[in-house]
Amino acid sequence: MLRDFAYLFLHRERPQELKRWLIVWVKRFLYLHSVIFLLLAPVLLRRKGAVVGRLTVLGKSLIEGNSANLTIGNETSFGRCHIALHDRVTIGNRVVVNDGVEILTASHSLSDPQWRHKKAPIVIGDYAWVATNAILLPGVTIGRGAVVGAGAVVRND
Repeated sequence: MLRDFAYLFLHRERPQELKRWLIVWVKRFLYLHSVIFLLLAPVLLRRKGAVVGRLTVLGKSLIEGNSANLTIGNETSFGRCHIALHDRVTIGNRVVVNDGVEILTASHSLSDPQWRHKKAPIVIGDYAWVATNAILLPGVTIGRGAVVGAGAVVRND
């Protein structure tokens, strides 16, 4: 968290004129609680056993299950999404996951007459973008730089 805060501090805007300086500092004051939340969320997830990279933004994601099953790369951004951690979820570097995305690592087998539980890992490669309201089903691999369209249901690689 301190490295992330140091990065933000070193790369902040430094206005020269008084009017712009006042605007910048009022905004910093008003959004301080949001910035603190964004910096603390990865720390809390790490304490639960997840591997979370540098400068990762988690938004207000709902992450259920064993946090040790989650690995997130550097500079990855999440909107308000849902991740069910029945199995491993591996997310690469510089990935964007928009609002409403469902990442489901478990379901029921449709071919099984007893409707048994089926789980499989999900992998999202570097530089991928998973757009709004997409659903990733168990066992899916999203390749490097791939784009999953808004509202898509992904059941195959």
